[in-house]
Formats: sequence, C-alpha cells, structure tokens
Amino acid sequence: MVIEVPSEVITAASPGAHELLDEIGRPLIGRSLNDLTEGHPSGAMPLLAAGRIIGYETLRVLKLTGQRRRLWIRSLPSTGSAKLAIAVLLKEDTAGRVFVPWLDDDASSTVIGSTDSRLVIDRVSSEVFESLGYRPREITGTSFLALVVSEDVAEVLSALAQTSEHSEGVTLRVGIVGADLVPVTCQLVLLSLKPEPSCAFALLAEESDGEPADPDAVAELITRLGRGIRGAMTSQAVASAPLRPDVDLGRLSSRELEVVSRLVTGSRVASIAESLFLSEGTIRNHLSSVFGKLEVRTQRDLIELLRPVPAAHLEN
Repeated sequence: MVIEVPSEVITAASPGAHELLDEIGRPLIGRSLNDLTEGHPSGAMPLLAAGRIIGYETLRVLKLTGQRRRLWIRSLPSTGSAKLAIAVLLKEDTAGRVFVPWLDDDASSTVIGSTDSRLVIDRVSSEVFESLGYRPREITGTSFLALVVSEDVAEVLSALAQTSEHSEGVTLRVGIVGADLVPVTCQLVLLSLKPEPSCAFALLAEESDGEPADPDAVAELITRLGRGIRGAMTSQAVASAPLRPDVDLGRLSSRELEVVSRLVTGSRVASIAESLFLSEGTIRNHLSSVFGKLEVRTQRDLIELLRPVPAAHLEN
C-alpha cells in the first residue's frame, strides 16, 4: 500500500492488500490503516514524519481475521506538501521471522552484521569488501559508530534507542565511511539484540530514489526495503544461533550465513529451501561454497565445527 504520513490514510493498494484487509471488497482508498488494524503505537511515526528515519517496523493485528502481521513502513521521496510512504504487511513464521524470500537471480550485496552491547562489531558478512572495501577482519572488533559519518551518529543513536525500547526494526539513511575514506550513502536497517543496545544490522548502498510517481521507482524501493529487512533478520538469526564464537565466519556471504544458521538449528536442506523460496540445488550450492571456505567436507562436519563445545568437554 501507499499511505499518507502520519495519518496512515491509504492512497493506493494492491489486490493482495484488499483481500487481506477487507474481503467484502469495499475500497481501501481513503481509509486509514489504523482503522483496519490494531497495535500499540511505537513512537516511530513522528520520527518518520520529521525525516529523522526513513522507515520502521511495528506489530499489527488484522481486525478482519485477528492474524498477526509485521508492518514495515518506508517513506517515499518528498512529494511536496503531502508525505507518503510504502506500507507492507508481512507474515511471520513459527520462529517469529518474517517471510521475505531470497530470489535465485537476486544479486544483492547487502552487508549484514551484529554488535555487542558496546556497539563493537562482532560479526560482519563478506559483502563488506565489495560494498565498502573492508575485509571483515579489518572492522571486526571496532566500533560500529566509527564507520558512520560524524553528522549521522546522533541519528543512529536515536534509532538504536527506538529499536531497543520497542524491540522493533528501524530504517534510516546514513553515510558510511568506506575503506578509501569516501562516504557511501546506505540504507541501514537495525534490529535489537540482547543485551541492549546490541543490534543486528544490514547495510545496502542507496541509489537515486527516482520520481515518486514512477511505478518502477516505487517497485525498486520495495525491493530495496525487502533486501534490508531480509538481511537484518538474517543477521539477527545468526547472532541468536548456537554458533562457536571462535570460528571465522567473515568469509561467508549473507546467504551462506542464513543457510548455516538454519542448518545448525536443525533444519534440513528441503525445509531450508522451502523457507527461503529457493531450490534444493541452490541450497546445496551454497553449502558447497561454505564447505570450501571453512575447510570441511560434509554437513555433519560443518555442524560439528560450528556448534559450541559443551562445558563438560572444556573442563576435561
């Protein structure tokens, strides 16, 4: 949907939105999303309206069916007096992760990572070299805020406070200092981790948003939003997975980290493929790449390498 900010009045909606929100077929245009869903205010809408963030996540319950949906809102480029945003309702899986499928032909280079409670980077994916020129080991162990251009640090801290307080995602546009010291404008998606203010993050280099009325520009914004959400959710899952901290995962891409995190928590290739909307062959190709990077030969070897050593074994 496209909604007005901050009223959430719907100005455009897909057929899927009509089916989800009003199966009787009454028009959605001109109605407020607040009248069709229920949820607690997150406090992020005023930040979006003021331009301090470009998007956020919140939990909504559909009045029509009582189903839970994750609502992600992403502002559209300025349209004069009217402020508009994309609103996407996403279904959760049994683990509380939203359905944002990987695509076989998606050449995204989303950088994913996480920080500890001091905001020191403790993990980052291999895409950081392609996007920013850093090798993962060069920035692991450094402050995440040190990568942010000085004029954007305050907004990042504000976004971290928002996501920590409400345990909901926040999206903002920031300048990230590349290895060549040239700032790169990025979409930054933040999700909270424990202990606060630890966070999972995804970074995706931004391009021109194009004309707001251009359907291709809107479609590209939705695609970019999906990549950021998917990347941050992957980063959050990897940070929560039972993985040995001493294994160097900086050689793995975001897709490979997603597959590995699911494999270690007990998922089989078939279920991973189904969850990610990929073929089993694609999942096996990712695993083959992981085997080579981590120098193992089988799935069993990989799981044994990555799972933490029981405390009893360490004592012996």
